[in-house]
Order: sequence, then structure tokens, then C-alpha cells
Amino acid sequence: MPKIRIRSETHGTVLFEHEAEGNTVKRTLEKAARDAVPLHGAWLARVDLSEADLSGLDLSRANLTGAMLQNANLRGARLNDADLSTAHLGNADLSNASMRNIGLRGAVLAQADLSHADLHRACLHVADLHQAVLVGADMSEADLRYADLSDTDLSGADLGKADLTRADLSGADLNGARLRDANLSHVSLYKTTLGGVDLATTILTGTLFVDTILDETSLGGADLSNARFHHSRPRSRTPKTPSTPDG
Repeated sequence: MPKIRIRSETHGTVLFEHEAEGNTVKRTLEKAARDAVPLHGAWLARVDLSEADLSGLDLSRANLTGAMLQNANLRGARLNDADLSTAHLGNADLSNASMRNIGLRGAVLAQADLSHADLHRACLHVADLHQAVLVGADMSEADLRYADLSDTDLSGADLGKADLTRADLSGADLNGARLRDANLSHVSLYKTTLGGVDLATTILTGTLFVDTILDETSLGGADLSNARFHHSRPRSRTPKTPSTPDG
């Protein structure tokens, strides 16, 4: 029966080992997840973990560059300071995962579920997040430059001080999102929904507003240098006139 050892990238020490008939790296990691064994700093670059159930697994500081994680279950996993640059995470479940300072440069996260994930200071430079679900996610101070965020659900997400320079937010839902001191320079907001968002301290230089929904959106004080508006204007709700009793 094959025995597979998961080793530390830095020291080469064995973090976990598993022996079973027909064993694979995927099955070994699923066993580690079931046993709640932390795999801090594990070397897992370019491994195929598609459809693996790694929910709750602690992979902090692990090297998962180029790993295949499509349709994987990473719900509630800990990936703080891990490197997943160029990894493939399409349709993966990363809801409620802790991913602070994670490296996801060039990663594919299309249609992934990152709802309520902690992505504080995450590097998502040029990442593909098309149609991802990021409801209530903490993306404060994240690097999202040139990221594809088209058709994403970012409602209620915290993007405070995030850098979204030249990101594509076309069709994204940012209802109730927090964008305090965020940088949205030269961002495409084509058919983007920004209902109830305070953009007063947001950098919007060169930003393109086309058919953008700005209901109850505050732009007062925002840097709008060279921003362009086409069929997009802030709009407040018209208060209802109280009915008067007859007579």
C-alpha cells in the first residue's frame, strides 16, 4: 500500500503521512482534514486536488502554486499567508475561509464561493473572479489590480483601502459594499450596481460609469478626475407623500 508523506517546504520535515490501498495526495489531504491535522507550510505545488473535501483544513503558509482545486470543498479552511498563485479554484467552495495575506496572483476563481471569507490584504492581482460570490467578504486592503470581477456578487463586502486599479467590475453587484478609501481608478463600472454605497472617500479617477446603478449612492467628496458618466447619475428615493384623510 502506498504511503504518502506531506512535507514542510522550508525544512522538509514530515507534517503528515497516510498509507492506504490506492492512496493519492488528494486522499492523504482529505484524511488530514478529517483528523484536523494542521499542515502549516506544506509543499503542495501543482498537485491535483480537484473535488477534494478539505473543509476546515489548516494550510496556513502552504505552497499551493499552480495547484488544481476546481470544485474543491475548502469551506472554513485556513489559508493565511499561503501561496496559491496561478492556482485553479473554479467553482471551489471557500466560504468562511480565513485567507489573510494569501497570494492568489493570476489565480482562477471563476464562479467560486468566497462568501464571508477573510481576504484582508490578499493579493488578487490579475486574478479571474468572474461570477464569483463574495457576499460579506472582507477584502480590505486587498490588491485587486487588473482583476476580473465581472458579474461578481460583492454585496455587503468590505473593500476598504483595497486597490482595484483597472479592475473589471462590469455587471458586479456591490449593493451595500464598503469602499472607504478604496482605489477604483480606471475601473469599468458598466452595468454595475452600487446601491447605497458611500463613495465619498473613494478614488475614481478615469473611472467609466456606463448604465451604472447608483441609487442612494453618495459621491460627495470623491475624486472623480477624468471620470466619465453615460446614463449613470446618483439617484435618491423620492419620499412618499403622506396620504391625507378624506374630509
